[in-house]
Amino acid sequence: MNRDPGRPSEPGLAAEQSEAWERELETFLRDAERVLVLGIGNEIRADDAVGTYAARMLCRAFTQIRLRVPCLAFPGGAAPENFIGPTLEFDPTHIVLVDAMDWGAPVGSVSSVDPASLGGVSLSSHSMPLGVLRDYLVRSGCAKLLVLGVQPSTIELGRDMSREVRSSGRRIVRAILRTLGAGVGPRAASRRNACATAEQTGCGSVDTGYAGC
Repeated sequence: MNRDPGRPSEPGLAAEQSEAWERELETFLRDAERVLVLGIGNEIRADDAVGTYAARMLCRAFTQIRLRVPCLAFPGGAAPENFIGPTLEFDPTHIVLVDAMDWGAPVGSVSSVDPASLGGVSLSSHSMPLGVLRDYLVRSGCAKLLVLGVQPSTIELGRDMSREVRSSGRRIVRAILRTLGAGVGPRAASRRNACATAEQTGCGSVDTGYAGC
């Protein structure tokens, strides 16, 4: 989990911010040629898992719907740096990072975060600071980067993800699929349109909750 991404914390702004991040995501992905979604977060630390949870849903969904561009989803867990190699091999034009971030907003709030504000402060749930990961990706030529943060309730070890944060993870998935999907049905002929295999990413059978949005 990251902290203080520099966004407003007033409860009354939650709905407005949520609408803003969806518009920003749509604009960001409009000219994408290859999209990678990297979900971040420790799966045994309650709401910290939201990024990994969303990536696992996308990993499954990318094999179930037609996509207008090649897409990959990696559930990075607490060590997203393990996926730097596969990320560079895929050579995405656009990367979306999803992580739990605490900026004092209502639980489950979603906001886009300026990548430049991430900093390099190490957090207990990630082995690599998110700012360091950002810098490495940018230096490697992955210039277009969007960060989506979800406000957690708790990242206590052994706790379940809260209902609000789980719902927000599913909302992020639906927003990405709306933007990238070309309809429900068999996956496109190009295998590049499917997510990496279960053996590569650890994707299991998950309920995407996708119903055409």
